[in-house]
Amino acid sequence: MIAMPSYGRIGGSVQRGNIVYTAEELVPKTGEVEGVLGTGEVLGLGPKTRAGQPLLQLRSSEITQGFSGAPIWDEVRHRVIGMVVIVATPDASGKLGETAFATPPETLQTICLDLIVSDVCPYRNLGAFAEADARFFFGRQRVIDEMVNSLRNEPRFLALLGPSGSGKSSVVQAGLIPQLRQGAIPGSDRWEIIVTRPTDRSFRQRVDTLDQKVAVRRVLVIDQFEELFVSSSETEHQSLLARLTEFLDKVSSLTIVLTMRDDFYSSLVRYEAFSRRLRSALLNIPASLTYQESSTSLRSLHNL
Repeated sequence: MIAMPSYGRIGGSVQRGNIVYTAEELVPKTGEVEGVLGTGEVLGLGPKTRAGQPLLQLRSSEITQGFSGAPIWDEVRHRVIGMVVIVATPDASGKLGETAFATPPETLQTICLDLIVSDVCPYRNLGAFAEADARFFFGRQRVIDEMVNSLRNEPRFLALLGPSGSGKSSVVQAGLIPQLRQGAIPGSDRWEIIVTRPTDRSFRQRVDTLDQKVAVRRVLVIDQFEELFVSSSETEHQSLLARLTEFLDKVSSLTIVLTMRDDFYSSLVRYEAFSRRLRSALLNIPASLTYQESSTSLRSLHNL
């Protein structure tokens, strides 16, 4: 997923004292260093240009004239709240030496009609996208389609492997699960879906109840399955893999979907009975998006 910075409305909601960040890559130059970071404090709306346009006033010891045009990132609201436009010149008594002004997003939008101003931020930083974030999740449709097709052919088991940080958790929770809830597979809109991971306190209990009779298909999503190999002894994870294999063989209404870092593949295939499932139900997620997928993501976010 690739997301542009979210521009949040200022209105009356900007908080005095919020810490903000900005940067300029080209200027100012400090010796051999091209570009510096800057932090500051929001003082609030109030000042206006001579033309009557509102300005956001900032206090910063680092923002200089070279920052003109740089975005202002609000650490509290987690969004861009303006663009640096003016740095005050100190008066005769040296006052206003740390005063800067930014144009708020509402003003920028009147100039650039394509600019999207919203109080909803689609960017999740380094966190995984959850099911509730599905409307912000784009760019992995090919992998999602492959997972749905795999479950159509083999509804009992699916393993999604990929490098660390490739988006395995996101593509299952914000991609696959919403598709299942919408009936991508006949009857899947009625399936019971449970998401867990080996380090959850309730993980063992959930596994132990997988043989209980239920009226609908039960889908157990085990995220970050590699935790099993680092959080328990070999005897413990061997026992758990044996139980999962037993349930897959005996409980026809059970589906297990797992995500795992691909560098733990050798640990998993040591358990032959369980690893046999991988032969027909293993998918790999690429480490990054293709150019086309990135372009689709940006266009889709723009149209939200």
